[in-house]
Amino acid sequence: MSLDRLGRRLRRFSVAFKSEILRQLDNGERDIAEVCKIYDLNYSTVLQWVNKAQLKNLELWRTRVELPEEVSRIKQLEEENKKLKQILVNKELDILYYKSMFEAGQDILDDSKKKSKNGLVYKKR
Repeated sequence: MSLDRLGRRLRRFSVAFKSEILRQLDNGERDIAEVCKIYDLNYSTVLQWVNKAQLKNLELWRTRVELPEEVSRIKQLEEENKKLKQILVNKELDILYYKSMFEAGQDILDDSKKKSKNGLVYKKR
């Protein structure tokens, strides 16, 4: 048996063992005093395990209550978000189209400049 620096016995417990103890406590099969007596555990040790488990599971225990008005508002906002994303896609396509038209116009202009003798392009009136 190993001892700590104060002369107390030092025991290590596996994660599986701790999980089983916590499961029994959580299901209400036993209370902390019973678990301590059956498994020869220190009360404060089991309390530490419970506290650590509660901290780890804090996110899992948190719940969100939504009122019917909130649900309908969320649906409305999601629909609006979907419409705005579609508008954005359409605008981006428009920009690509206009850029390609501009580049095509630039190419035509460059070609016509090369063909003219003095580099000037004459506009029709």
